Amino acid sequence: MFSVVIPLYNKGAFIGRTVRSALAQSFQEFELIIVDDGSTDDGPAQVASFQDRRLRVIRQPNAGKGAARNLGMQKASRPWIAFLDADDYWFPDHLAELETMARLHPEAGLLSTSYAEGADPAASQPHHGADIRPIDYLAEAARSVGIVWSSATAVRRDLANDLGGFGHWRTGEDLEYWMRVAMRAPVIKSDRVTAYYFRNENSEMAQVHRAEKTAPLTRGLFEIWPSVAFLESIKGDLVPDRCDAAERYQRSAAWLTMIGRLAVFDIDGARAIGRQMPGRRLDRAGMLSLVLALPGPVLRSALRLRMRLRGSRD
Repeated sequence: MFSVVIPLYNKGAFIGRTVRSALAQSFQEFELIIVDDGSTDDGPAQVASFQDRRLRVIRQPNAGKGAARNLGMQKASRPWIAFLDADDYWFPDHLAELETMARLHPEAGLLSTSYAEGADPAASQPHHGADIRPIDYLAEAARSVGIVWSSATAVRRDLANDLGGFGHWRTGEDLEYWMRVAMRAPVIKSDRVTAYYFRNENSEMAQVHRAEKTAPLTRGLFEIWPSVAFLESIKGDLVPDRCDAAERYQRSAAWLTMIGRLAVFDIDGARAIGRQMPGRRLDRAGMLSLVLALPGPVLRSALRLRMRLRGSRD
């Protein structure tokens, strides 16, 4: 039923926990493919300690998470490919929920459960009253960009083969891929929490986001958000209501980026993103663009005051 793909690069501190959560699934019809992306720590040794006929390891020189996922997808043999990052975790019924979703919606191209996040999955109470439904991915992602999260998803293998793999970007390659899938086939969402994202300061995404925030802005909106660039490339082929939803998604992404730049007092960077934002609307992104038109000294004073007020509340 499922080929589970785990890209592994220097996650020796976490990979054992991740593999155990996969092997402990209540639904056991799966193969587990771990792609060692040139790890230099003890992660591969941790994996080698598991004796399970369903598990196989594929090795490649370091090429990035997207390339590792792509290789795992190429080696997959089951109808559905489920993704799990090397420092994330599945609750025992994750694959069972995905199997139910696939059975109820054979037309689906992408399945996604819900997830919790924090530092301890034992402190999270999985939600069992699942609502399984088709979603308008573009419209929902415009409201919440992270409506689908990689370690909670599965994609139909034949569709994945048709679309090709993940792109090679520093960030956002997964969002761009889900967007491409959603343009081709129905997306099914479950409200049931079956996956867990470990939020810690040493996680890969935390390190990337820290570097992005503290470094000067050197990339444009389309480079930071490959999914925004993809939508721009197909806008001419979309009917008006889809074009409107695409623009709302793009503006949501721009708003998130501007907020991130302002958090490190990069007013020029925030303004640059605002100038690249498509469309003219009086939404939260439009309001923020109006605020950014204020003189720099006024904005810096307002930002410092906001930081002081937030600190006093904490």
